Amino acid sequence: MSGETVEITIGGQVFSLRPHDGTLSLETLATYANSKLAEVTDSSGTITTRVALLALLNLTEELYSEREKHRELLRNIESRAERIQEYLSSMEDAQ
Repeated sequence: MSGETVEITIGGQVFSLRPHDGTLSLETLATYANSKLAEVTDSSGTITTRVALLALLNLTEELYSEREKHRELLRNIESRAERIQEYLSSMEDAQ
């Protein structure tokens, strides 16, 4: 973890955070979080607890959907790897 802090704003609140050594910057994550808040914010732009919880629910749904896609891709890769291994084994047996 880096020693320096980064200042970001989410929903009008300023946070000073130390970034993790990840591929996405805190600024990128804050921008995405703000876009998710905007999806459920009314025309007044007021971010209430209800708005924050709705945004959280949307993000949770998105996370679970992406995790399921990831699991399905892994199952597909494992299945293909097994078929390749079986094919290679049959080719060795044929020689």
